[in-house]
Amino acid sequence: MKAMLFKPHSKTFATSLGFGYLTAMTAIDALDAQPSKTKGNVDWILVIDTSASMVGEGGTKNIFAQVKQTVSDFVNKSQIGDSITIFTFDKDTTLRSNLNINSQSEQQSANQIIQQLQATGQNTHIGKALQDALNYSIKLESRHNNANRNTSIILFTDGIEDTTGITNPVSIPSNLALINNLNRKPFVFLVSLGEKVHESQLDQFANNPALNNRGLVLRSPGAANLLQAGNRIRQAARDAVPPPPKVIAQPQIAQTNIDFGQIIPGGETVPQILQVRNNVPAKIAIQLESDGSKDISLLEPNAPISVIPNTDNDLPIRLKISDNAIAGTRALKFTLIPEIDQPNIEPRNTTFAGNVTINSRLNLSNLVIDFDKVERGQLTQIRRITIQGNDKITIKPIVEPSYSNQVSLTENLRSLDLSPNSPVEFPVQLKLDDSLKSGSQKIKIMMIEGKSDQTLASLTAKVEVLDPLWFRLLPIILPLLIFLAMLGGVWYLLNRPNDLDGYLELEDHDQSIDLARLRTKKFDLAKELRNCLEPEIISDETKVELIAVKIEGKTQILIYPKSDNVEVNGLGVFNQEILYDGDVITIDGQVKATFHAIDHPRPNISESEDEQI
Repeated sequence: MKAMLFKPHSKTFATSLGFGYLTAMTAIDALDAQPSKTKGNVDWILVIDTSASMVGEGGTKNIFAQVKQTVSDFVNKSQIGDSITIFTFDKDTTLRSNLNINSQSEQQSANQIIQQLQATGQNTHIGKALQDALNYSIKLESRHNNANRNTSIILFTDGIEDTTGITNPVSIPSNLALINNLNRKPFVFLVSLGEKVHESQLDQFANNPALNNRGLVLRSPGAANLLQAGNRIRQAARDAVPPPPKVIAQPQIAQTNIDFGQIIPGGETVPQILQVRNNVPAKIAIQLESDGSKDISLLEPNAPISVIPNTDNDLPIRLKISDNAIAGTRALKFTLIPEIDQPNIEPRNTTFAGNVTINSRLNLSNLVIDFDKVERGQLTQIRRITIQGNDKITIKPIVEPSYSNQVSLTENLRSLDLSPNSPVEFPVQLKLDDSLKSGSQKIKIMMIEGKSDQTLASLTAKVEVLDPLWFRLLPIILPLLIFLAMLGGVWYLLNRPNDLDGYLELEDHDQSIDLARLRTKKFDLAKELRNCLEPEIISDETKVELIAVKIEGKTQILIYPKSDNVEVNGLGVFNQEILYDGDVITIDGQVKATFHAIDHPRPNISESEDEQI
């Protein structure tokens, strides 16, 4: 039976444990008699099958007492600084104790628990027992003094898995995933105690490369030589050289804060260079911690970057700002995550800070407003646009300086109070000054931030400026007026009235009478002389008139005396007589007036006789 104590599946197992592979079973007693060299403390995880088959139910041999004795032997031979963890399993797994061995009192407590164990379960759920034991091994690995310790999982079972009636049972092979999560691989001893051939899955699990040659199935049918198997397990666990201590790999950076400057929403920052140094080859990923919003995202790098060990490596970092990002300075947190695929290297993250200032921005529903046709000096129609900002600010719309004296905004648009990402509709109406040039005009309306006078946005107002109606009709009316004036002049020339013309020059009185300015056909000369001279010079009885008449199509000026005291050129005049340029009229022998009219020259003597009336 001694030759069947071990059933090894790897020739390298024994040498990897640090002791000779024990094929000479006659040396067992000698090994038991020699004290082992302590290489470090051991965390013993003892997993005991408590299914009813362990006490002989079903026709098997009752081996449960021997198993409890072997477990107690492990407890009794534990050293100060070791730990003892006891699991039992049948349908499920139960943690019975986890004790740090500081004195014999802990050993006694563990033995009391062991002696009280009973095997009454109806299933043998080996996969679940391995899962819980490995999870506990992962927990032990996080202890601060783990570098000089070994973990040894010893599972005692009759060797045949039975999961009948168990919902979603844990398979034995599925536990290999847990092995891969362990940086320091535990010893896994699967002690098969049944008289029948044990579960083949135990061999496959123990032989898997994931265990780094630390897995082994020990065959002891009917619990024969179980004590000797325990001795070998103890020696293997204590003599094994602990794995090399972990190397801490944590990226080192020159900067602790990066300022990405100012950026408008929807933009991308200028790449900022972060100098990173790592002590081992690695790929470094950069993660931007969320600040509770989705306004900022990491644009570069978009994948882990390989770094050369012990060398300053430049990592460019670039951010993307969303279109709706709220204005203000934002505090950022970045994490450098080293990706290293080496079991003895423990990667640790490095964090650093950053900040970016998001500038205020306005979004306008229309960038161009068409006001159509408007006369100078008038108001345009009202157009409505929607404005949305990313900050709580006051906006002042103004007309660009080049038009400020000719175009103004109406009183209903002086300022706007905005809240972040809250759209506001407002009216736009322009007042055009009389001095604005006619024609197509493009006028820029700028949105100014109330405090800083910074232009945040602008729109273009298109307007077709028209002259006033009368001004536009002038090119039509003016030629018509000129034509009518010319027509009236011709008519006047052809049909001008027979008004008096010429003038009378009063001798000795330094006065004259402009007959043309009188615009009349008949003129009372005696009365006019009495008005402009001393009244007594001309007798109230004296009456004489000047009359304009047309004779043979030609206007003539007649003198018509109505009293006997009127002379023309020294000759008395008693009837109507034509006056000619240079004729001298004498009235009452007191007043002489010379008639001047170049249009009325005196005709020849023969003509004169014909014209006498």
